Amino acid sequence: ALAARLIAGGRARGLVLHGTDDPRKKTASTAFLVEDSHGVESAMRARGVIASARGPVIRLAPHFYSTFADVDQTLDTLAAVLAER
Repeated sequence: ALAARLIAGGRARGLVLHGTDDPRKKTASTAFLVEDSHGVESAMRARGVIASARGPVIRLAPHFYSTFADVDQTLDTLAAVLAER
């Protein structure tokens, strides 16, 4: 459910998904294409959101204790960081 929320929420915010959009065929991690993934990671961490730079993507990996609100906040933060670049 969290992976589906990340995919749908990313699309709604204009983010470009990297990989499959079928939650049944993927891990819980979801990645979005970004420019300067390490810079995006640093900017997100400065705002209290932990994400991982992996090559040309920023990887988001919710855990069993993450909520839909956590996912939404993370996507809002990612979208804001990208909008400022």
